[in-house]
Amino acid sequence: MAIISGLKRTATKLGQLKASPQSMGTNNGVFLPKSIKGYDIPNWPSQIWHTVILTSTDHDDASNTATGGNGGLWLLAIKGDPALSANWQYWDDISGNAEFAYLFSAEPATPTSNPIFVDTAVGYQTETFDVINVGGTLTLTYHNSGNNNYNGFETQNTVRATSTDGINYTRQGIILDYNPRYLAGDGHTGYFNFGVNPFPNIPYSYIGNSIFGGGADERNGGRMLWGSNDLIVWDRVHKYDTNAGRLSDSITTGGEDYIIGLTMFHAAVREGAYWRIPVVAKLRVFGTSMNKVHAVEILIDDNLNVVSEPKIYIGLGSSSTFDEGSAGNTTEFMHEGVLYGVYDASDSSNIHSFGLVTIVNEPTSWTLLNPRLSVPSTIYDYDLRTAESVPSDISVVNGTLSTVEDGRLELAVSNGGESGRLYTDIYVTPSDYNTVDFVFDGLRTNSSDPVTRVFGLYSNQVINSNIDALNVVPTISNQHSPLQIQVFNNSAVLRNEVTTMHIGFERSWLDDKEESPQAEQTIALRLIPAQNIGYLLHGSSEVETLDLSGYNFDTPVVMGMGMTNSAGAVKTFGMSRITATSYANVEIAVPAAPAMTATAGNTEIAFSCPTIAEATGYKAFVGRNGVYNESDLGDSNTGTVTGLTNDIEFTVFMRAYNEEGESAPTATQVVTPIATATSTANITITGIPKGDHYIYLNDDTHTQIHSGLVTFAAEAATITALPLLVGARYYGYWKGSNTPTDGSGITGITV
Repeated sequence: MAIISGLKRTATKLGQLKASPQSMGTNNGVFLPKSIKGYDIPNWPSQIWHTVILTSTDHDDASNTATGGNGGLWLLAIKGDPALSANWQYWDDISGNAEFAYLFSAEPATPTSNPIFVDTAVGYQTETFDVINVGGTLTLTYHNSGNNNYNGFETQNTVRATSTDGINYTRQGIILDYNPRYLAGDGHTGYFNFGVNPFPNIPYSYIGNSIFGGGADERNGGRMLWGSNDLIVWDRVHKYDTNAGRLSDSITTGGEDYIIGLTMFHAAVREGAYWRIPVVAKLRVFGTSMNKVHAVEILIDDNLNVVSEPKIYIGLGSSSTFDEGSAGNTTEFMHEGVLYGVYDASDSSNIHSFGLVTIVNEPTSWTLLNPRLSVPSTIYDYDLRTAESVPSDISVVNGTLSTVEDGRLELAVSNGGESGRLYTDIYVTPSDYNTVDFVFDGLRTNSSDPVTRVFGLYSNQVINSNIDALNVVPTISNQHSPLQIQVFNNSAVLRNEVTTMHIGFERSWLDDKEESPQAEQTIALRLIPAQNIGYLLHGSSEVETLDLSGYNFDTPVVMGMGMTNSAGAVKTFGMSRITATSYANVEIAVPAAPAMTATAGNTEIAFSCPTIAEATGYKAFVGRNGVYNESDLGDSNTGTVTGLTNDIEFTVFMRAYNEEGESAPTATQVVTPIATATSTANITITGIPKGDHYIYLNDDTHTQIHSGLVTFAAEAATITALPLLVGARYYGYWKGSNTPTDGSGITGITV
């Protein structure tokens, strides 16, 4: 494993900030906080209430008489010091304040209490909000249950609402939706969070992610990255899932089964050749169970693959504390130069409240995972969505192969009890590579009748010949059940490993929310021969670690997939893409870290460093309290950051960059801008009556730098050779020589 230098979040807990309001009733309380600055809400009195927190109930139901099971949007506002609980106020308690009178002068009637918004137009259980201001309009997203009905199967979908004042919201309609008959999971697209896209290789202005098909394993839910250019139309960009296996081992030493969900792609910042993002780690439990959520950071690459071990920055509280059960799902905001985080906390009874932390970015070392040390190299890629005919390097055994209108390759098997297989003709020897991924994309059947699907890696193109094979089959034929991995050495079974991944096999899915057999799957096998391990991938995420000890990685293999038609008429097995991709264990060529020189000036800091051969540009970072502002110096290895406040300490560092990413940060320095002295300076004072007057001048620290009698001719006089500081401001007063002709108010003189 490789080590790179970079930054990480470090949090300091400030305690519990706000309990759930009575208006939430018997529910488990506040859930998933989202912050927005007051100045981002049109006309909001941000000089008083500088930050707004939005929250909701979770899994509200009809037994909650306070809400009728409809959930809703609750608003809190923060004034002054965020660390003081009294400075956090629910809308119910401040809506009558004079500063909000402007909201009640027009129709429709502004709500005076929480929840300020509930969507009962279609569906129920309004919850899990996010919000952004674009062009003076707030776009709010949330999910409702029962939005759509697919042949009697209700789904939870993300909906959009808009507002121009932050209190009155209008539903605009569903924005994230899919039919669970044809795509994996149960149709749930909630828990959406979004923002401005930082990834140059993703061609959208905004990106966001949601769950994609429910959380429980038996529903085969995953996650989806979405892209949009207008916040209205969202396209599916990238399918992935929660990560487990080796990442779980990095979270706990107690053997608990943790999963890590990548959630905040829009908050990603460059870290070397990779991206650093805040995520969540939680137990593999779902619904309202105590799930031990931690706030975690992790590195990902341009293709959104996890490349590092995770780092926890908000952990669970001790026994019997308010955050013993959960401490994650954090939202961040700045106030007076300090970065605060509000996190969703829960106790051992799963009662939720808010916790507060301050967050700083500190130097650290990141441990990179094998294999994510290089860009991928394609061995073969059969993209059948654009194929006009069956590729010549695809063979079929016992079945009929054809392409269909939607660009999917389909294998038809005619009679009950018959098996058919499709194989690639190119053999790949896994031991030739550090890491190799075999991806089966778009797997599905054409009906909800029971069929037994099978896919994997095989040393020949013979049905049911499992010599040196990695075979993926259901644990129970023809039923919705977990997949199992069968590992063969020659023809002997080394092990059957039952996984947590389920895929649909039966027609009862509409009744019990199990997955449709027609739903497309993207599943892959990742092999790391030198370590004798593999991973089962759902989308691009490692969901299961596979012990491949004894497997012969020197055997050339083909990818095979097919099915057994259990009964009845013709059935087809389809797929849309088949790929094999390798990764080499080499470093990505980012520049070396430069050696920085930082020099204080008057309201500025000058940066310089030696030229780095691999660099195409340089960046300077200036910060306080562990929060840094970035200045791109372009291709110059020198530059100046201006507009700083004198006599305040700033922590600074530099990075070099090229098209592959950024260098590690330089060693940090603490630099204090300061006004610079001149040898002499003159001040001319006007507007004082003709005659002799006493003039007194002071600097900002009230230190007197001149006092004495000065003669004014024509209401003006010049005081020469004063030891003044460039950029400093001076104040003073004058007294006439003949009392009572006194004056005052020599103010605002800037040298």
